Amino acid sequence: MKITENQRRMIMAMCAKQGIDDELRAELAYQFSTCRTIHIGELKSTEAAELIGRLKQNQNSTDTSMDVWRKRLMAAVAAYLKSKNYEPTPDRIKATACRAAGMPNAQCFNHIPADRLRSLYNAFCNRNRDMKEVKQMDADLTAALAVMN
Repeated sequence: MKITENQRRMIMAMCAKQGIDDELRAELAYQFSTCRTIHIGELKSTEAAELIGRLKQNQNSTDTSMDVWRKRLMAAVAAYLKSKNYEPTPDRIKATACRAAGMPNAQCFNHIPADRLRSLYNAFCNRNRDMKEVKQMDADLTAALAVMN
């Protein structure tokens, strides 16, 4: 039995959401049709169902990892805001992260790409660690100067 219109639409929508281009989509069709075709529209219904299952699996794992990186970034930004004596509210955290990512406003927080989430997380963590070390060095220097006087 040939692929249904709903299956075709679902595959196309899921591929678009996951950023799968035409070339990769043709490879997927070729793989799931056991080297019979490169066109999604020529898949059998069972092949399409397998492909949809695989795309859903990929989508869930991508969403989970993105969610983890968003939470990590929010925690790092919250620590940064606390070090600057600001109240780390969710809106302020998202606005700061979006500003650092070059996004127009805090509503764009969920649109920050995964690689940018990782780099921002690392940047904020490094900044927080560096500031702790600088404060410790300042305290040590102040204590040494107090002993000398």
